[in-house]
Amino acid sequence: MASEWVRAEIKVFADHAGMTNGDIKLNFESLERSGFPFALDWHIKNPKIEMDFHDFNAVALARKITLSIQPFGTQSIFAESQNSTVFLLDKKRKLKLKTKFNNSQFRFSLDPKNVLHTHFTTENFSLHKAVTGKTDEEWREVLRTQNFSGDIRIPSNKKIIQHHAEHHFSFLMADISLPANNILRVTRLDRLFGTLSLQGKPRKFSLTDLITWRDSGGVLDIEEIQLDKGPYNLKFQGTLALDAALKPMGAGTITFTGLDFFLAKQEQAGKLTKSQVKLAKLAILLISKPSSENGIKKTRVPITAQNGELRVGPFRLFDLPGFIR
Repeated sequence: MASEWVRAEIKVFADHAGMTNGDIKLNFESLERSGFPFALDWHIKNPKIEMDFHDFNAVALARKITLSIQPFGTQSIFAESQNSTVFLLDKKRKLKLKTKFNNSQFRFSLDPKNVLHTHFTTENFSLHKAVTGKTDEEWREVLRTQNFSGDIRIPSNKKIIQHHAEHHFSFLMADISLPANNILRVTRLDRLFGTLSLQGKPRKFSLTDLITWRDSGGVLDIEEIQLDKGPYNLKFQGTLALDAALKPMGAGTITFTGLDFFLAKQEQAGKLTKSQVKLAKLAILLISKPSSENGIKKTRVPITAQNGELRVGPFRLFDLPGFIR
């Protein structure tokens, strides 16, 4: 009976957000209860939680999870986990991801407007991508951070009209390690943070759902995504939607602080040649709008997604993928 209660509580919150399209499978080594009557704690040893949502399959493992509720208080669930691993499989793209983290805390609650709020904090978070090696499948680390926290707001699947719904996500990572030869050309970041809002409700992201979301004016507002590295940082702001071919379209700006210092450091480290640095400065000079804020020089560059292409100023970077395959 206890395991059925735990499974039911998890499913209530997942169904509220429209996350699942099937049953939640829950297995564990042992389950103990403590606290009574104003607070209940369930201690789950070596749990395994598996569920399907949209085109993804997720499996979560942990050494221990503690679920806490207050039966006579607010509609909230508190969760703490130790030594957790989550596997995520994209069935369409056959993409496998794995996250690992030590201690983590989650708080799930419903506000009076029936919006699901989730706040989480984790320690020693890492993200890995599965790659096919010569003999067997291998995991390649994509990102590692000492601290990762965030807030998510998801409107009710039943209570909010589709084109009025708003999903909100904000996050903060600190002390980040990146693999060598990544697109940013740095292996460590001080901070990475951002705030995004999804207007409309794409439901389960099926082809029909995406078309309805697009035709109802659905957009993704990127209020900011910023990375900091010592004396320089990069910030992106913009808005994205879907065009007739269901490819991303939109516009935004990239703002650099300390760009000259960054290019000089890249040249000193041998990652860029002197001629490459000169060419980069010339290209940025042609397309940027320099400005100053509190005596700090900033460089703003326009970026657009249109007709299936991503462009920085007049320069084409690459073709954009669509949701039709």
